[in-house]
Amino acid sequence: MRRRIRELVSGLEDLVAQRTAQLAGSEQRFRLVANELPNVGIIGLDRARRIVFWNRTCERLYGWTGTEALGRSIETLAAEGPEREAFRESLRGWIEQGRPIPSREAVFRHRDGTAVQVYVSNFLVTATADDYELFSLHIDLADLKR
Repeated sequence: MRRRIRELVSGLEDLVAQRTAQLAGSEQRFRLVANELPNVGIIGLDRARRIVFWNRTCERLYGWTGTEALGRSIETLAAEGPEREAFRESLRGWIEQGRPIPSREAVFRHRDGTAVQVYVSNFLVTATADDYELFSLHIDLADLKR
């Protein structure tokens, strides 16, 4: 009986290890794709509006490396003056009241102050009822606007 239980436990441990490796591989592939999209910036935010994901296109669009951006507030990196407060309010309304931010063309700022024209689409990824991340896709419009 004990031998059979050990065999079952060992089989379950192997299955868990296999599934864990599959999930890790899937996440790695997703991160690779998300980081390499040439004209789509992906920004992930936590509930406090801190950046938790910043892909390579965002680095090019806005001039901040992922290391510099992670943990910072998105509105302090990509918006200035009245735009910053309007952006902050739209994020607050989304987070606190569930009021979605409509997809739209927008102008944000590069680190050097130049205007960056993007089409922005936002969505929530919910892990649990109390835990979610906000994601924002920033599609570079520079080539289309020329």
